[in-house]
Amino acid sequence: DALRRMVSAGTERGPWGESQLRNLVELAGMEEHVDFVVQSTTREGLRPDMVIRLPNGGKIPVDSKLPFDSYLNACEAADEKRRNALLEEHVRALRGHLNQLSSKKYWAQFGSSVDIVVMFVPIEASLAAALRKEPSLLEEAFKKRVLIKRQ
Repeated sequence: DALRRMVSAGTERGPWGESQLRNLVELAGMEEHVDFVVQSTTREGLRPDMVIRLPNGGKIPVDSKLPFDSYLNACEAADEKRRNALLEEHVRALRGHLNQLSSKKYWAQFGSSVDIVVMFVPIEASLAAALRKEPSLLEEAFKKRVLIKRQ
């Protein structure tokens, strides 16, 4: 219930996920404008939530994604058939996000970028549920140059 209230409104999810990402990198000792930048626009006009700066000018684009409704509804479903259907919907939503990130080809838009984009999922349990339902999702994402990372 508390988690639902915290991220319930669709317009609040993006900023909530982005703030979780920022908290994580700051807890790792990284500093904005030194180790990372937020909402930096690429040459093509795209804006990843964060770009991590690496030594020698390397960059890693990171986007926070929070497919949540189907996952939360599956957690609350009393019926096993309904729960499975909702978890499959959750996997489709997560897959949709990874396909969208892959199609942006962020790695081609930063001169010295690594060849991936990181999809940050701020609720570890939602990613774990998707991976239990579809274990090949991580490998599928990696083939599309998307590294799914949890908190």
